[in-house]
Amino acid sequence: MATDDQLTLDFTAHAPVGSYAGAELADENTEDHWRNWALREIGIMAANGLEFTADDVRQIVGEPDIPNRWGGVWLAARRAGLIVPTGQVRPSTTTTRHGSLVRVWRAA
Repeated sequence: MATDDQLTLDFTAHAPVGSYAGAELADENTEDHWRNWALREIGIMAANGLEFTADDVRQIVGEPDIPNRWGGVWLAARRAGLIVPTGQVRPSTTTTRHGSLVRVWRAA
């Protein structure tokens, strides 16, 4: 049970204006083939009614040349109206993330 002094997080909220500048730059500089493949897989998962994480997409498309490119892909998918966050998080299954939390997404 949460008390007034505990931190609560809204995993569906948008970040403040300007917070996406780095993700936008990464997306602009991402190689088209990998970006399009990642966006296509996100779209397929969403169209099939699945709830999924970046780890699920990563298993199919692999890693981009620079890991920061992931943020741009998720931002592009969200802005295109493909996906929305469910408000849930899961521990990452990617070993380099050491179990950190990742958002769960679904079709918009």
